[in-house]
Amino acid sequence: MPPSPTATSASAAAAGSLSSTSSATAASASASSATLPDKPSASSASGWAATGEVLARSIARIPHPPLWLPVSASLFAGGVVVYHVLFTYGLSTAIFAYHPLLMAIGYFMLLLPASHFLGRYSPLPQGQASFPRARKVNWHWIAMAVAMVAIVGGFYAIYESRTRNNKIHFKSWHAKIGVAAIVFAIVQGFSALPMRFPNLRPAGFDMGQNVRLHRIWSVVVLAATAVCLILSFFTGWFLRNSSLSMALVMVLCVVVTVGSACRSALRL
Repeated sequence: MPPSPTATSASAAAAGSLSSTSSATAASASASSATLPDKPSASSASGWAATGEVLARSIARIPHPPLWLPVSASLFAGGVVVYHVLFTYGLSTAIFAYHPLLMAIGYFMLLLPASHFLGRYSPLPQGQASFPRARKVNWHWIAMAVAMVAIVGGFYAIYESRTRNNKIHFKSWHAKIGVAAIVFAIVQGFSALPMRFPNLRPAGFDMGQNVRLHRIWSVVVLAATAVCLILSFFTGWFLRNSSLSMALVMVLCVVVTVGSACRSALRL
């Protein structure tokens, strides 16, 4: 028996009502998902942690070069810069000369070698009662403090030189990244103060967290330093007083030294 027209219209009305209700529900869900921010899931956070651990283990499998190589590369690069400064300017009072001179002393002869003092491949004596870790820590922070004095002095020299010659400041990428590297290094220095003076440590911030922050931030400092130093070898001053071949050798020295320093900071 065919359905009556009344039953058919009632069924159609019910279906239409159900469809409109579903559409309204879907629209409401869409609106709520658009207004509510996405929350990172625990699985994504654990995924990033696992990726970082795998990367660290992969780096750790790479054979570490003998310690004399990165330290010698750093001292060699610093010596090259000092030689060019003395060869070009002698003992003159040109203020620009103090920029590469102090930067070479601060970075190549102090900061980068001192970055290895507390690592697994430290140039300082290992496992000797006459040279405990506390003594290494003292050598580390003293060398870093002297390095920062030299670096800030080098920054002042180039800033004053450009001011006297009416030149624009921070025009090149070398200058911009150099300023960032110095700021990062200053922040790094302040992050080390609570380890030396526990009374400065914020409440709820233990020694382990402080050490981890100091190590991770040191990699940021070293990365910015590496970029700044590499760019410095392609400036007009260095290429006029040296050669492109020597610039490439200096880049290799920076890569070897900074790479080793990063591994030392992360204990890889």
